[in-house]
Amino acid sequence: MDAIVELGDLADGIPQLELNETERQLLESIGEIYHERIFAAPSNEEEEADIYEKMITGERIVHQFYENGNLVGFDYPYKLEPLLLGDHVSEPLSVKKVITAQFKKRGFTFNTKYSNGGVYTITKVTKNHHLVKLTFTRGRFDADVLCVGSIEGPLWKHEFELPAAHNNMKPYRVTLQAEVDHQIGNIAAAYDATEKPIIEAIDDLYGSGPPWLTYL
Repeated sequence: MDAIVELGDLADGIPQLELNETERQLLESIGEIYHERIFAAPSNEEEEADIYEKMITGERIVHQFYENGNLVGFDYPYKLEPLLLGDHVSEPLSVKKVITAQFKKRGFTFNTKYSNGGVYTITKVTKNHHLVKLTFTRGRFDADVLCVGSIEGPLWKHEFELPAAHNNMKPYRVTLQAEVDHQIGNIAAAYDATEKPIIEAIDDLYGSGPPWLTYL
């Protein structure tokens, strides 16, 4: 069950950032509170203001680095082989462990709130207090994954793909643990290629976000 409590209008200054005693007692009488999050919603005036222009600019930043779904001018460190008729998984495969190993050193943590069966989500907060989220979704062959990245603030969000191979290589074969490792290694390399020109550029475009905002 989700309960939404309006805390106030930012136009009047920073509102209360905690539930008051009466609100907390009411919610706890329904059940245990296991997660609290503060978020903001734009007014009509804010949607029509300079935030809209920045959103358009942010989309242009993302789109200029892609062509037909591929990262422009990017070479992957690992070659993935095409999937052939008769290929099958012949050993237990771990996707989550490889994701954790590759992205922990890049500042990400595994986020259980946005993860469930077949979906792994990792997150980190930027220097300007915006949220970077990478969502890995297991595909038809269980160990092949798709990765979608995003960077978001309180009033905006931009998404970008982190493919493990060029489109002409799909579907590629992921039947051995070494192939899982190479697949996630390619996605990590794609992230490295987009971090400065996309993530950091958009982070700087919007400037400092409110430090009180709890994304996670």
